[in-house]
Amino acid sequence: AALRDRYLPDWISAVRASAANLLPELGAVALSFKSGWPSDSSPSESLKARLARDRALGYTSAGPHRADWSLSFEHAPAREHFSRGQAKNACLAAVFGTLARYHALSGEKPVLCLDDLFSELDQQHQAHCLRLAFDVADQVLVTGVALSDSVSAWLGKLTYWDVSLGNVSNHSYQTL
Repeated sequence: AALRDRYLPDWISAVRASAANLLPELGAVALSFKSGWPSDSSPSESLKARLARDRALGYTSAGPHRADWSLSFEHAPAREHFSRGQAKNACLAAVFGTLARYHALSGEKPVLCLDDLFSELDQQHQAHCLRLAFDVADQVLVTGVALSDSVSAWLGKLTYWDVSLGNVSNHSYQTL
């Protein structure tokens, strides 16, 4: 809990910055966090206090596994107000914020794998997400059912693999 308390403020700032960058049209970003146990007790005190009830219920009702967080925006306070693309960008904001925080702490940039990045995002958001991905990761692997026109800005940095009917073919960026 102490480690999480030290980590969270900077992580929240990094996620807020990423969300503001990806979704400026939604206004100010708020991120709330629930610890998974009452704020007036420690995790162990909470577990002890709920032990009999939890045994009867068959699950543990408090603890780090019950922690949760959520993003909300000034112009979309509930996730039901998000389009599918905005919801995807909100998830990507958490990923990019987490990787920015990881880089700040470790000095290393990880490999980032993004499955079906181009679905539900218009070309402007696709290109913006690629730019942010290359900012936070040393290597970016992107899957998709089709090659998007938004990758044209990255042609000097890409290798394209086509998997079709069990055959894999490698294309350099010049053949895209």
